[in-house]
Amino acid sequence: MIKFENTTGKEFFENTMNFQDLKIRHIQPLYDNQKQWNITDRFGNEWNLVFSGDVNEFYLYNIPHYGCDKPFRVDFCMSENNIEIHRALKNGKNIVSDRLLKQFSQLILMVSCFYKFGYMK
Repeated sequence: MIKFENTTGKEFFENTMNFQDLKIRHIQPLYDNQKQWNITDRFGNEWNLVFSGDVNEFYLYNIPHYGCDKPFRVDFCMSENNIEIHRALKNGKNIVSDRLLKQFSQLILMVSCFYKFGYMK
């Protein structure tokens, strides 16, 4: 498990959103006890974010398309500015070591900023 803190300022995140053309929209979840969002950027990346209904537990997975990395899923928790990445699944392998979980930290940080600055409604 890897733990870190989100110290990103709102103005910096909004500038990043404008540059990357980040968009987040609420979509219909698979189950009643969940909330789900779709995140896209101008580079053709697309992710789905699911709130499982448990205490601050989320998981994020990418939507594979042409030229995309292999599908992955990341399980993490957020509370205020604190983030914990618990595990990931990529290329059919479970990832639990801090060294390998670090590759998802920037993506989870982006999700944390959406949450922190009120874009996930």
